[in-house]
Amino acid sequence: RLMTDNPILRYKDNRALPSSFQGVGLFSNEFDWLSVQGGSFERAIPRTGTGAEKLTTTFGNRAYSGARISYLGATVKPGYGLEASVYASRFEDMWDQTYVGLTHRIGDKSDIALKTAFNYYHTSDSGDKNLGYIDNNAASLAFTATHLAHSLTLAWQQVFGNEYFDYVWESTGNYMANSLYSDYNGPNEKSWQLRYDLDFAAYGVPGLTASLWHAKGWDIDGTHYDGDRNGHNTGYNVRSLDGAKHNENGLMLAYVIQSGTLKNTVLRTIVYNHRASGGQIDGSYDEFRLVANVPINIF
Repeated sequence: RLMTDNPILRYKDNRALPSSFQGVGLFSNEFDWLSVQGGSFERAIPRTGTGAEKLTTTFGNRAYSGARISYLGATVKPGYGLEASVYASRFEDMWDQTYVGLTHRIGDKSDIALKTAFNYYHTSDSGDKNLGYIDNNAASLAFTATHLAHSLTLAWQQVFGNEYFDYVWESTGNYMANSLYSDYNGPNEKSWQLRYDLDFAAYGVPGLTASLWHAKGWDIDGTHYDGDRNGHNTGYNVRSLDGAKHNENGLMLAYVIQSGTLKNTVLRTIVYNHRASGGQIDGSYDEFRLVANVPINIF
C-alpha cells in the first residue's frame, strides 16, 4: 500500500487518513537531474477506512471499474531553469492517458522571479471501453511573478472534449493550474484564475503563509456527447450541460510548526465560496474548514 505522488496517481489527504493504493511502485531519484516513477495498482484504500476498493473514476459512471492502472514517467531538469515531465498510463478497459508538463523559472525573488508552467493531458478510451468512447484533451498555462514574500499568479485552463477531464477516484491525479476546490474540468470548459500568495517568513514568522484566489469557469457544454454510440456504456452524464458556469473565491491561512514535539504539523484555515449555475457538478456552497495534519513517527 503506497502513497503515490505523480500526475497520474496522487494520494488525497483531506480526511482523517490519506488515501493509498495497493500494488507495486518504482521510485528512482538517483540523480539531481532525473527522477523516474512507475507503478501498477489494482485497489484503492480510501480516506475513510482501511479496506480496499475497486478502481473507479472521479467524474464518470462509478458503476464501472478498471482492474488495474499502470504508468511510467520521468521528470528531467536539464538546467537553465527548465523542468519537463512526461507520463504514460493505462487504466485497463477504461482509458489511456498521457501527461506532459513543462516549467521554466527565471530571475531571483529578491528582485523579480518569473515562473511559467504548462500542463497537458490527453485521454482516450481503452480496451473494452467500460466508460464508452473517450477523446479528451485538457491544457493549462500559468504565469507566476514573485517579489520577496509576494507572489501573483494568472492562469488559463481549457478542456477540449465532450466529457469531463477525469482521473481515478481517491486520487488527485490532476496537475492542471485550476485544480482548486472545483477542478474546472467540465466538457469544453474554459476557466481562468487570479491568485495571491504571501510568505510571512520575510516578516519574521517562518512557517506562516496565506493564499487568496478567485477562479471562474464557463462554456461547459456536454450536448454533443456521443461516447455511448454503437451500444457502449454511457460513461458521463453530461448531455444536460449547456452553457453551465461557476466561480469560486478562496482564502487559506496555513502554519507549519517549526520545532518541538509537534514539529512539521500543519494547521490550516480555509474559507470557500462557490456559485454554480446550469447544472455545474459542484453546486453552490459556502464552507469553512479547520484542518490539522499531524505526522506520527512509528519508528
